[in-house]
Amino acid sequence: MKKHKSKSIYTSRSTYSDRAKRENESFREVIVPIQEIETALLLLNSTEDSVLLTVFKNITEYARKQEENVEELKRLKLLDKLLEKKLYMTTEAVMIRRFAMYLACTIVESMNILQDVELEKTIYILDTSLEVYLHEVDDFSLEYLTVIINKCLDDPRVANEMLQKADFLEKFFMLVASTENPDILWQSFDAVHKMLLLLDAEKMLAFSTMPLFPIDRVVCDLTNEFVDIRSAALKIIKDLVVDTSEKSAFADFSRCVYTLQQLTNLFCDFATTDHGSEAIEALATAMRTEKMTQLFFEHNLFERIMQNVNANLLAYEVSVKCKVIWIFAENAKYELYLQRLYDASVTDLFLDCLLKGDPYGPAPYVVAGLNRMMKHAGAANRILQFYEASVIERLAYIISQPAIDIRTREQSAELLNNLLRFAFHDTAHQLLALQIANILGRILGQQQQDLSIDFILSLLNIVEQLAQNEDYRELVGESTLLSTNIALLLKNSFATAILVNNIFRCLCTLVDEALVRTVLLSHYIAPSMKRGLKSLSNLVKTSVTNFIMQTTRFPEMVHEYIESGVLEV
Repeated sequence: MKKHKSKSIYTSRSTYSDRAKRENESFREVIVPIQEIETALLLLNSTEDSVLLTVFKNITEYARKQEENVEELKRLKLLDKLLEKKLYMTTEAVMIRRFAMYLACTIVESMNILQDVELEKTIYILDTSLEVYLHEVDDFSLEYLTVIINKCLDDPRVANEMLQKADFLEKFFMLVASTENPDILWQSFDAVHKMLLLLDAEKMLAFSTMPLFPIDRVVCDLTNEFVDIRSAALKIIKDLVVDTSEKSAFADFSRCVYTLQQLTNLFCDFATTDHGSEAIEALATAMRTEKMTQLFFEHNLFERIMQNVNANLLAYEVSVKCKVIWIFAENAKYELYLQRLYDASVTDLFLDCLLKGDPYGPAPYVVAGLNRMMKHAGAANRILQFYEASVIERLAYIISQPAIDIRTREQSAELLNNLLRFAFHDTAHQLLALQIANILGRILGQQQQDLSIDFILSLLNIVEQLAQNEDYRELVGESTLLSTNIALLLKNSFATAILVNNIFRCLCTLVDEALVRTVLLSHYIAPSMKRGLKSLSNLVKTSVTNFIMQTTRFPEMVHEYIESGVLEV
């Protein structure tokens, strides 16, 4: 058996501490009432946690009282003091770190980064915040840091700097994917969106396919209970869903389906809010690729949206009804789905929105949708049935108004061309009853900034189609305004070969009318032809030559060619 060592109940000492000396060396606790904020700021250099906690608590209460107090703290350079201390990142007292980061966050949030802060200072704030972010583990502190970082990204130059911080992005993405803090999530999503705005397609693809990029978290939070988080997630999805290629974040079919389902749910649940509108924009963007359109129809999401629209047709305002069809306009690019669109009366939705009396005209996609539906015979005939509802008058009004979006005017002119091709006489009678030649003449006389090449080409095509019929050509040729402005347009169009070519082609259809020839001769057609013959463009030279061959039947034209030297050229 082991012997137990006896315990000593008394230990002798040879030395004793000098309590008197220890008491003399110690510093007694000081309680001093501080009346000035400047004095409190001096105490931020203390190494005692209790002092820092007390000072920070009082400064925080001071800052919360009114905005003027925050301005005073800015004047006293509190932010600089906090940054010098690196937001007290090394202290073990979590409350000190929270107070420091809260105050820094409050001051930075009150700034206009682009106007009030120099670039070097903003980068300094960002770099310090990123350094602290990498070491911080406290949820509240990370929340304040995220706000600071996101605010700094208001400056695109700073956001560009952020894209180079690979170490930070790794932790940032991991936190976004796992956080349960809604403020961190919102601010982080907003920061991601600001970075995406700076990237071209290639760089965006590389950024969004980084191993830890939280794409699934973003998609999941499209239906988050918090409004700001939903909105921020939507912005990211709208940026990314443009690319659904095999190398993109949406290469995975299941993720594509889930995204479409989430966006559809968002629209159906919040159709009358900004989120419903943003969901439509995201869905319309997604529908630009055939892959997403196929999944949209295969998983019956089209039917779900149509059920929602039909069930709320009376309740929804025009702004909702005429925006949701943007999705269908993109669907209509693919002929495979035209029958389903037609069966769901989507053509009528387009027509209803076209005929609304908005002086600024419908959105471009409304008319684009009708142009695409024209490939379906049933839809084209349905548009003809709406002639009695003044469809042609509405289109003529739209193309004539310079205040209307040029894209809408382009699509409207193209729709008139499509209708002429589909139902020539019915459409021509309607147009001629409106004196379309004078309307087109006035349009071609508008300021150049109110027109576009595609728009002018479509207008010239309308003239060409009408002039194919001798009776209609005679009526069109009576408009001296049209002939005059075509001649003047030619004079100023030699920078664009295709436009010059189409103008001469259009004139070839009209030149049989004596009045047209008279107008052309009095508006410098010969100098324009000489210029065209000297052009470096074979297309232009060919079009001028064809016009000469068409017009040598007329003595007055031949005489002008000889006198002006056209034939010599």
